[in-house]
Amino acid sequence: MKKLTFALAAALCCTTTTAVFNACSSNNKPAASQNDATPAIAQKDTTPAFVQMDFTFDATQDMLDYCDIVVKYDDGTGEKSETVETTQWSKSVKVALPATVAFSRVVTIKADKDASTAEKIAYSNGYNLNYSILNANGEDLGKSGNTFSTSTASLKGSKLAEAVGKSLFNKNYTFTFDESGKIQ
Repeated sequence: MKKLTFALAAALCCTTTTAVFNACSSNNKPAASQNDATPAIAQKDTTPAFVQMDFTFDATQDMLDYCDIVVKYDDGTGEKSETVETTQWSKSVKVALPATVAFSRVVTIKADKDASTAEKIAYSNGYNLNYSILNANGEDLGKSGNTFSTSTASLKGSKLAEAVGKSLFNKNYTFTFDESGKIQ
């Protein structure tokens, strides 16, 4: 009788222990994941999808007083045109690859101004261009470039009018990028 009671008690104890362990472990991760000490790290998408161009043209206050300055650019949706009204014009465009991005600046003497009578007019031909290649999420892929010029000087008004007449202050920049973001 003692053996039978002991056997029943042992069986009941085993059943209870198994049920308790199963209940506790049912909410845990699978055993293979429990041993993995490092969490999964999402891989950054390195596929080029866009080029972002940041462009700046400089002008002096003298240029703004005597000249009309118009900048044309294409942001991937068609040509846009803006009149420069401050000494620094900036624009940032984001265009899907492959892409051609163009900027141009046209300088003319204002119709109501006679630059030829001015003793001295300060001018600038300065510009700054930065480009970055981005993935589909807009994250910078570390492929970038920069081109700039800081040309500033002054001329007699008659010489400035002559230079503007010869389109010497007009600038055209065109940049073509292939599907990998490489500039052509």
